[in-house]
Amino acid sequence: MSLIHDALKKAQQEQRSELGSGVTSMEESHEMVKKGVPKRTIVLAVILITSLIIFAYLRFKPKPDESSASAPVPKTADSAEDMDKGDVGMLKERAVEAYKSGDMSAAWSNFSTATNLDPQDPELWNNLGLVAKKRGNIEEARKDYDKALALKPEYPEALNNLAILEMEGGNNTNAIDLLNKALTLSPAYPEANFNLAFLYDGKGNKEKAAEYYKRFLEVGGGYSSNIIDEVRDHLMEIEK
Repeated sequence: MSLIHDALKKAQQEQRSELGSGVTSMEESHEMVKKGVPKRTIVLAVILITSLIIFAYLRFKPKPDESSASAPVPKTADSAEDMDKGDVGMLKERAVEAYKSGDMSAAWSNFSTATNLDPQDPELWNNLGLVAKKRGNIEEARKDYDKALALKPEYPEALNNLAILEMEGGNNTNAIDLLNKALTLSPAYPEANFNLAFLYDGKGNKEKAAEYYKRFLEVGGGYSSNIIDEVRDHLMEIEK
């Protein structure tokens, strides 16, 4: 089973209120309602974005004999110089397991050590940015996404993640530009399609919102049926 399916299952079981695409908490969603975003849209976003947990982007399979029950012991910065490139994969796996167990310090340490070993890997910087955002360090997250994009300008996931920061900061024009670029590179990217639909929905542009909700429905087959049904029901409402 892929990590993204694991993430979806975990989200459904725990019914988290944590958001990952546009707003980061229920309190922020209420603020968006005050600013004019329809309540139904916020409810929809809560249901969908609950499933967009950040380790859905951490596309590394943990070793079968490793357990996520306990946080991994990270390598220290002093030992990084003695490590070879083969250890980067191990650090990635440890970082994923640390995140899944809720140990953000270990996730940060492992990804940071991995970037010291292999600073030219854009995926490492993107994932480090995701962990930084989870820890509440928004500026550090932005720097990490920028590093990922400097190494790989055509990187849809990093563009989407940077767009989320812009959305949270109220810079919707920048967010739309970034999401459009991400979708030019990867038209079947579900999260970017939803985020763009969400933005247009909040702006009251029902036609554009419907367009991208439809695209999400076309490519979001990996999401649970209740999420798909919520998006479909909301689409029917805005098209009335």
